[in-house]
Amino acid sequence: LIRVLTGIEVAAGVRSTDLGAQCFNVGTAYSIYRAIAHGEPLISRIVTVTGNVAQARNFEVLFGTPAHELVSQAAPLPDTNGYLMGGPMMGIRLPSEQVGIIKATNCIIAMSDVLFPPAPPALPCIRCTRCAEACPAELQPQELYWFAKAKNFDKARKYNLFDCIECGACSYVCPSHIPLVQYYRFAKSEIWDQESNQKAADAARVRHEYHEFREEREKREKAEKLAERDRAAQAAKAQKAAAPPTLPPAGEVANVSPSATTVEADSESAIQLKIQQAIEQAKLQAATTTPKNTEQLTPEQRAQIAAIEARRAHIHELASTSVEASSAMLVEANTEVKSQPPTQSPQE
Repeated sequence: LIRVLTGIEVAAGVRSTDLGAQCFNVGTAYSIYRAIAHGEPLISRIVTVTGNVAQARNFEVLFGTPAHELVSQAAPLPDTNGYLMGGPMMGIRLPSEQVGIIKATNCIIAMSDVLFPPAPPALPCIRCTRCAEACPAELQPQELYWFAKAKNFDKARKYNLFDCIECGACSYVCPSHIPLVQYYRFAKSEIWDQESNQKAADAARVRHEYHEFREEREKREKAEKLAERDRAAQAAKAQKAAAPPTLPPAGEVANVSPSATTVEADSESAIQLKIQQAIEQAKLQAATTTPKNTEQLTPEQRAQIAAIEARRAHIHELASTSVEASSAMLVEANTEVKSQPPTQSPQE
C-alpha cells in the first residue's frame, strides 16, 4: 500500500518509519486522536462481530473482555463451531471462547461449516507460480514453502522469509490447496526459537568462561600469596643466619664456635681482674682502718672490741677464700670448654 500510494518501496530489513512513511488503520487513527485531543489511554477497541451471527455489529470493547461475552451480544447461530480473530484470510482461529480482547483485535468472525467449509486435502505443488504472481511483497512463496517444509531455515531467511506479511493471498490462489501461510508461520517461529536458544547458550557460555576465569584468578592469587610467604620466610631465615651468635647463660656449657669461646674467655678474665681488685682494696682498707674513740675505755669494752675485730678478720678471710675458690672453678670450667671439640649445627 505504501508503494502504491507514495511510490516508496520498503526494502528487506528496513522499516517504513525509517523512510518517513507509516500505515494505520481507522481504529489506530481514532485512538491516536483520543490520546492527543483528550489525553485518554488506549483501554478499548472498536471490534466488528460478524459471520454466523444474527446481528453483525460493531462494538467498543474494553481490553480483556472474553470473546464469548462479546459474541453473545451479536446472537451467534446454533451451528457456530468456532471463532476467528481477524479477517477471513489472515485471521487466527481462537483456541477457546475465554480468550480476551487485545489491542490487535479488530474483528471476530463466527465460523460455521457453510461459511468455512473444511479445507480440501493438500496436493503436491505443481510449480504454477500463481502464488508468486499474487504475492504483494514480490517473494517466491513456492521456494519458501519447500524450504519451510524441509526445515532449511537458513535458505528461507536468504529468500526473505520475514518480509512475508502473511496476507494469505498465496494460500487463496493455490490450486493445490497448500496452507502456505501456516508453513511460513511455522518457519518463523522455529527461527525465533533457535535464536532464543542461541542467545541463552551464548549467555551460558559467557557465564561459564567467566566462572573459569574467576577460578584461575583465585588460584593464581593464592599461589602468589604462598610464594610471597615463602620468600619472606627465606629472607627471615637468611637474616637469622647472618646475625652474630648469642652467648649461652652463665653456668651452662654450650656448643659454641672457637670465636665465641675466645670472647667468653676475655669476658671471664675481665671479671676475675675486677674481683681481685676488689679483694685488694678490701684488704687495704682493713689494714689502714683504726678504731676511733678507743681512749679511756674499760677493760670490758676493749675485750668486746677485740672480739669484734677478730670476727671481722675471720669474715674477711672466709670471703677471700670463697672468691678464690670461685675463680678457680671458673678457670677449670673454661679449660674444660676449650678442651671439648666444637659441635656442628644440623644446617652445617
